[in-house]
Amino acid sequence: MRSLLRRSGRAVLVTPTLGLLALAPSVLAASTSVRLAGPNENQLGSFFTYKLTGFASGRADYLVAWEQLYPRAGCAATYMAESARTFLPSTYGLMPAAQMALTRGRRFSTSLTFHAVNPGSHALCVFVISVKTGGHSRTRMPL
Repeated sequence: MRSLLRRSGRAVLVTPTLGLLALAPSVLAASTSVRLAGPNENQLGSFFTYKLTGFASGRADYLVAWEQLYPRAGCAATYMAESARTFLPSTYGLMPAAQMALTRGRRFSTSLTFHAVNPGSHALCVFVISVKTGGHSRTRMPL
């Protein structure tokens, strides 16, 4: 069985069919960016990898990403709101996908490997945050 991935706009919602990233207004400088690159489709039961790259500007110093097994309304508007969704596993099915410290004013890159075991569209919600202030830049991109 194949799951198709679609990309549109500036957003990351990643799926085993993975997909959501959009830069939201925040206390971080507007030049903080995140990009996702990977396969346009995958086969159920296979492993696949996405590369997450970007630039941490302003006070951005940490990246957090969750895979949503049930994307419903997409990523929350804030890091704190998305964090709260971890307490609703039957509603969102959030799974940790990445956590990494970033160097301010520098590019970053990491690879995320997934195993396509749950059919359907999933999402990857990525937040580039300031650990000290809690400010964030949300990214979502349909795949």
